[in-house]
Amino acid sequence: MGQRRLFAALSAAATAGVMAAGCSSSPASPTNTGDSTPAILPSGGDGSPGAAAAGFITGVLGVDRALACDYVLPSQKAACSGAVAAVHITAQHTSLGNTDQVGDKALVVLLATKLCVSALIQHGSSCKSNADPNKGLPTSATGFAAAYAASLAAGKSTLSTIPCIEYHGKWYVNL
Repeated sequence: MGQRRLFAALSAAATAGVMAAGCSSSPASPTNTGDSTPAILPSGGDGSPGAAAAGFITGVLGVDRALACDYVLPSQKAACSGAVAAVHITAQHTSLGNTDQVGDKALVVLLATKLCVSALIQHGSSCKSNADPNKGLPTSATGFAAAYAASLAAGKSTLSTIPCIEYHGKWYVNL
């Protein structure tokens, strides 16, 4: 995976949320007022799509950003480490929106008052916000495959969902 593709994926993941058609959860209320500190995010882990997304986002926003790569597919960890080192992300008022899941794939929505991404491969930074806990989620189960594919597309214009995948019984962010 090239650095530009991975940057697009990191940007998408960092400015997105996870969704999966079939099950939905209530969004957490954003309460963080800091600039680079995640707020109402569940503990990172591999037991659910939301836990994998939360661990990734917490890692990307944290002091030791390489920890974000603990939450990506094992085959993507090496490329992730280099890309995370080249990306700087700051956020305000972050929390997770709704999650939709179909089989071993899921999308999670990230809520943020302001999330900015800058990288060595681009000039300036790109800032986004999202208050819609369903942004990027399909409106029907039949639209899930297209929404998941769109969330993986490099250079996509809307960065609203974090794609996750279950691999050997554990959930990971799929860059």
